[in-house]
Amino acid sequence: MTSDDRSGFASSDDAQRPLSRRRGNRRVPGYRDTRRPRTRAQRSRVNDARLAPAPLAVGSRTDVGCVRENNEDNLLIAAPLYAVADGMGGHAAGEVASEIAIQTLLDAQIKDVDPVALRDALVAANHAIIEAADQGVGRMGMGTTMTAAVIRENRLLIAQVGDSRAYLMHAGRLRQVTRDHSLMAELIALGEVTPTEARTHPQRSVITRVLGSELHTLPDLYEIDIVNGDRLLLCSDGLTGMVDDEEIESLLAAHPDPQSAADALVEAARAAGGYDNVTVVLVEIDGTDLTARRQRTVRARRGVIAFLLAFVLIVGGIVAAFVALAANSYFVIDEGGIVQAYRGFPGEIAGIELKWPLELEGDAGGTAGAPPDGAGTGGTAGAQGDAGGTAGAQGDGAGTDGSPSPSPSPSNDAPLLTSSIHNPTVVQELLGDGIRLDSPAQVEAWFAEQRRAARP
Repeated sequence: MTSDDRSGFASSDDAQRPLSRRRGNRRVPGYRDTRRPRTRAQRSRVNDARLAPAPLAVGSRTDVGCVRENNEDNLLIAAPLYAVADGMGGHAAGEVASEIAIQTLLDAQIKDVDPVALRDALVAANHAIIEAADQGVGRMGMGTTMTAAVIRENRLLIAQVGDSRAYLMHAGRLRQVTRDHSLMAELIALGEVTPTEARTHPQRSVITRVLGSELHTLPDLYEIDIVNGDRLLLCSDGLTGMVDDEEIESLLAAHPDPQSAADALVEAARAAGGYDNVTVVLVEIDGTDLTARRQRTVRARRGVIAFLLAFVLIVGGIVAAFVALAANSYFVIDEGGIVQAYRGFPGEIAGIELKWPLELEGDAGGTAGAPPDGAGTGGTAGAQGDAGGTAGAQGDGAGTDGSPSPSPSPSNDAPLLTSSIHNPTVVQELLGDGIRLDSPAQVEAWFAEQRRAARP
């Protein structure tokens, strides 16, 4: 487009990008194939297997139209990345701006649906165009629209600046994905003009956002789901200004082959007058490839779930076995001069105590222990019970009335043992760091042995 068609551009500076070859006014349906190895073995050596894009069917064509002398449009087909750029600024300007934008986008090497990476690539293209103009490449005030798309599996990401459009045909119905950055789009949104009136409006070529106009220009981003059989159409306004959406939909429906459809769209624009350059990129979402990729994704997810489930079961089994082992292990240990019997393990494991006080038969409050040789307070020798009297052997000291206390004889009603012994001597001489036992019976036997040893 010429400088008379578009206005309102500013210039600044940032970083420059190298120029790439123009594809000009010719069809490039095989452009993708010239950039990719043709054999599976070559692809496996060249591409990262995780990032290698699917070879989707693509049709494309760029045409100078019936009025212009130069083609200022450019396009990019480098799966999974596709783009259309419509340059402006006149001869040796618009075509330079669109070429810089396309080359900068290609240099970004975008391989996945990454909104930040795609946005940054268009920001870099904007800076590169401004810097090129400042350095005398092209002309001051040159700029370009750009609509770029990334397709990966069932996701579509689009970045757009200007009035080049992206359409998605789904289930036979065409809808416009992007919103034009143009004066007419704003007037239509405000209800001041109709789409039909906008086609002939004297200011129909005024756009409000382009690459190369302002340093801080940002693209609009769109991320949507796609399914098998969908078709993505990227095009410059040389198509949409000549052919309405209903006719575009009809032509796409009538031409299932993407290259044939691209040719038909360009020819329709030329037949309607061809007042501008026309560029079309049509991407056919390959159902077979997309289904296979989804199946691989599902299998991978199932594998991860199976691994996590097996891991949880193994860890759970280990924990259950450990708890079961703790429930069947027993030990006695010194706790502040008191011998206490426990089920489980001494100490802590990962900050968790795995021990439970062991309740033994006859452990109703009696105390067993070795009697000291002296007389206790009140004349009772031996270890004192907590609330149920005195259990164990009595010493030779005097009772409360000053008379000797006879040694009691064990009875069937008296507890045979207790889980705690109030006897520092036993604690120091027998326990040490703790005694491990294998069963409650061994714990009872140990306490019984201590009781017998304490008797005179």
